[in-house]
Amino acid sequence: MRTAPVLLVGALVAGGALLAANGPFDREPPVPQSDIKTAAYELTGDTFSISASGPVRFALVTGTAGRIQVTSRRSWAGPLEHSQSWDDGALEIGYSCDEGCRADYTITVPAGTRVTFHGSATRPAACPAGITCD
Repeated sequence: MRTAPVLLVGALVAGGALLAANGPFDREPPVPQSDIKTAAYELTGDTFSISASGPVRFALVTGTAGRIQVTSRRSWAGPLEHSQSWDDGALEIGYSCDEGCRADYTITVPAGTRVTFHGSATRPAACPAGITCD
């Protein structure tokens, strides 16, 4: 009856080798990635709202009347979740990943615009002349 214990030990060793070969110890680290995207939106009023979730930072630049231009510089590693939507003067951004997340947005805003920040949107240290930041 020595066959059963030997078979059991052999199965445990083979299973452990399979786990080690396919387990968390054998995974490659996530590859860092980045991109740059630009979008433009029509602004019909003089107020603009930014709502964000995740590690998102903003810089504002004075630009053309009636137009918002949004340039994002994103970097991440691993799976990425990103959303960006525009609705009548309101920009909403959602951004997250497993590690190494960062999104820097440069937003060109018409002079005379009042900009408000909501959620995790980091307000710029300084607002350009002619733009009010709340």
